[in-house]
Amino acid sequence: PSLTFVSPAPSAVTGGRDEVVFSFTDDRSQVDVATLRLEGNGVDCTPALVVDAVRGEARVRLGAISGLGTGPLTLAATITDRAGNTGQATLTLDHDGTPPTLVLDPRADPPVRARQTPTRLAVFFADDVGLAPGTLRVLLDGQEVTAQLTLTERAAELEPVLRAVLA
Repeated sequence: PSLTFVSPAPSAVTGGRDEVVFSFTDDRSQVDVATLRLEGNGVDCTPALVVDAVRGEARVRLGAISGLGTGPLTLAATITDRAGNTGQATLTLDHDGTPPTLVLDPRADPPVRARQTPTRLAVFFADDVGLAPGTLRVLLDGQEVTAQLTLTERAAELEPVLRAVLA
């Protein structure tokens, strides 16, 4: 049998939302889908697989697998055909298993002294591997305000939409 990793590309940086997809075929004696296995750095990922035997495809969302950690991740897939032959494939990724940190900083400028004084809200974010600031989404009282943000690589600021009210 033949196994091929379809996505992501080798050495890609992946996170919990990313999906790994691989295909499997056998020209002669048909694959035995019950023998399909996937391991990641020694962790059995098989229970998290979603298998489509008709299409000859399996997929797994990396966030559905506990214990993968952060750093180099080698995935190894195996499957056996009905004649007893085993096919295998490996894929090495750079897995970021740590979520980014967010800090909300309601900075008053000028200091809040009276009713309805404008304030700023700053969101600072960091990650040990890398960030995708374009994926930041901010809701204020349930309303999307992301388009109103001033966005940098490490922070986003919203001003003067917020109003402080002192009782």
